[in-house]
Amino acid sequence: MVSILDILANYDGVARAKHLAAAGVSDFQLKASLSSGSVARVARGVYALPGADPGLMAIRSLPAEPACVTAAQLHGLWVLDSPARAHVALTHSRSYPGFVCHRSSAAPTLMDAVVQSLRCMPEVDGLVIAESAVALGRLSLTGLRQRLDGRNDARERRITAAIAIHYRVPGPLFTAACRVSCRVPGQRFRPGTSGPHG
Repeated sequence: MVSILDILANYDGVARAKHLAAAGVSDFQLKASLSSGSVARVARGVYALPGADPGLMAIRSLPAEPACVTAAQLHGLWVLDSPARAHVALTHSRSYPGFVCHRSSAAPTLMDAVVQSLRCMPEVDGLVIAESAVALGRLSLTGLRQRLDGRNDARERRITAAIAIHYRVPGPLFTAACRVSCRVPGQRFRPGTSGPHG
């Protein structure tokens, strides 16, 4: 018998009923878990473990999936600044107040999230996210560059050309951001800080 707690953990603590059912969770298991308090219903057809990320619960209750910089954060990649509004992926054209909406035919993969970040975020932020995916061994630099082979990807190719695979000094997040920020007008780094300043 599958464990509903394990299945929810695989979805970062928040999953829809259809995903639980597809994984083999029965209605009896779900009702028993709700009765015991080990699982909570947070929205119609959306269930979560106690202590699950409130932002992720809000996203999956729309319903939507994390995208772009928000997905990068959930994947444990480096992010200079948490976005003021969560970025979400939708399979339709509807938008939701308080969220930055990206159209997507499916839940974004890690590669999708990195590419979205490169296209959507300022250069510094995009580089930091992309470089961390490579440095942490989550994506290959070759695979990332192959994904960015379109006619409209010139900006993204230029950013990823700055990715450094090997670090010889501490503070890779700072150095990644610094390499791009020194080339972006209006941005600079102040000693002792970890983010760009205008």
